[in-house]
Amino acid sequence: MMLSKVFSGIQTAVLGLGLLALSGAAAADCLTDVKKYRFDKELYNECIREANKTDNAELQYLVALWNFAGVREVDFQTQRNMNGYKHFIHLAAQGGNLDAMSMYVITQYDRDNVENNGKDLNMVKYLNALADDKSPEGILRMLVTKMQIGKFRETVELPELVKLADEPDNLKAKFELARYYQSRVTPVDVRADLISKAYEYYKPIIESKSDDDNVRVMRGQSLWNMYGYYMKARNAEEFARAEPFLKQLAYSGDILAMGEYAVSYDTSRFGILDDSKAYAWAGRALECAKGTIFENEYGSNEFFEKVNKKLSDEERKKGEAELAELRKSVKCISQPKPKRPESEVKAKDPADKKSDAGTKK
Repeated sequence: MMLSKVFSGIQTAVLGLGLLALSGAAAADCLTDVKKYRFDKELYNECIREANKTDNAELQYLVALWNFAGVREVDFQTQRNMNGYKHFIHLAAQGGNLDAMSMYVITQYDRDNVENNGKDLNMVKYLNALADDKSPEGILRMLVTKMQIGKFRETVELPELVKLADEPDNLKAKFELARYYQSRVTPVDVRADLISKAYEYYKPIIESKSDDDNVRVMRGQSLWNMYGYYMKARNAEEFARAEPFLKQLAYSGDILAMGEYAVSYDTSRFGILDDSKAYAWAGRALECAKGTIFENEYGSNEFFEKVNKKLSDEERKKGEAELAELRKSVKCISQPKPKRPESEVKAKDPADKKSDAGTKK
């Protein structure tokens, strides 16, 4: 029915829309509405217009991310638009946003050095600005930037990253170091020492009780990454280690994980064949998906009906009882937002010639 992915930080920032941490100084009218209402084309274009008309570098960075990865929402979807991305990432970087400078360097480095014969002055300027930030966050940003570029990857000072990751509260550094170790685990089953090292740094994130949006995103990614690793294992013992990570994701209210967990019971993926549990988890996934982008996605309804048809009356009764228990123990983390009232939709300024920059394909 569905297969998990190891999401990148960029995808997470975009898919989360409101989960990207923005400072109070970055507050914008459109972002206030993004947090309150269902994201749609009108709201998207309002943010585009604001990003073009103001010097709000953090808003410009967010809009750049939307253009880079595309947007998938209930009422609105766009494809990747690299022209729009380059426009807004340039504005955000020029406005002093260090995350935008990092993103610019990561995505443009190879291309611009070929097109401009290695003489992209912006690239030099942004790399210098990143290197000049000696705060713990700045050092981490520079290390992560280097790790994403082939030419610089082997120059990363790993002890420096380890030092940051060993700070008790630096979960972001732990996350990046864990991903560093995991990226070097190929093929599966050969370097168990590296995946163990990755888990050592994922574990504090997974066990964190913080309600901070960014921590919740990293926690989910950490679990998916560990699950994805063990799902590719070649032997049964290693493969079985995937189940606890999926279980934790499912109980956290992750819709995709609930669907995966239902499939695992339907197919005896982890050695337990239980159609009643498959019915319960598929049912809870459908309830949590209602009103979200995941509703009617990935064949969820068809899978639920397939399982339902297999059940005897006694099994269905057991499945309903288990579903009732899941309603108590599994909270839906994706809460549908109300549609924005027409009275709050802002009229487009006829004089704004750049209002839809970044939306054209």
